[in-house]
This record gives sequence, structure tokens and C-alpha cells, in this order.
Amino acid sequence: MKALVVLLTALLLLCPAVTAFADNEGPMDEFEETYAQGDVNGDGKINVMDYGMVKRFTMRQIQFTDAQFDAADVNGDGRANALDYMILKRVVMKLGEFPCRHVYDETVVGNLHVFTCKSCGHKYERFDGELIG
Repeated sequence: MKALVVLLTALLLLCPAVTAFADNEGPMDEFEETYAQGDVNGDGKINVMDYGMVKRFTMRQIQFTDAQFDAADVNGDGRANALDYMILKRVVMKLGEFPCRHVYDETVVGNLHVFTCKSCGHKYERFDGELIG
């Protein structure tokens, strides 16, 4: 009987510690997993394993985490699909490069808005909301 009381007391003492881990609160909640463009498995290398995972994802054989999905969307269109698979395969085979995901800086002069990509220099303009180039 005394052993049972000791066991129950120990369990009650451990319960707050167990629930502290179970409620998913704490510093790990602030950790956000991110992978480089094309590095779908997060191993720091872009290789056949990565485009194999994209192929399996497009065939609905596996699911991706948000970070894996972002890494698999190599053309930046918001989808991970066969086009991303083909681009990634060409990059691994050294037959091509990743397309630019265009992150634009905006310059405003009066009603003219000029958008210039920070990475590749691609540029387009809007005047009074109308696309002009």
C-alpha cells in the first residue's frame, strides 16, 4: 500500500512537467523551420533526393511540411508541382538554374511606380495603376 502511495505521489509530481511539454508552449513554438530553395529534405544539399521527394509529392505519395513545400516551390508560383520537379531535376543535373522568385523594390515618382527585382534586376512600371511596361 505504501508503494502505491509513493507511486501516485510521484506521478502527481510529474504531471505538471508532462503537461508543460504536452501543451506545446515555450521557446520551441518560436522556432520556424526553413529550407533553402530546392533543398526539400533539409540536408543542406540539393540533389536527387530532393527532386525525388517532389516527384513523390506530385504523385500524392507523401505530404510536405510548410518548409518543405516552400523549398519545393522552386519557381515561386505558390504550388509544388511537375514544373517544379522538372526545374529541380535540371538544376541537379547541371542543365539549368533556378528561376528568380522576384522580390521587388518600389520607387515612386508622382503617379509612376517602378518595381525592380532585388535579385535579377527585372523591372516593370505602373502609371495610375495601369501596367505600362
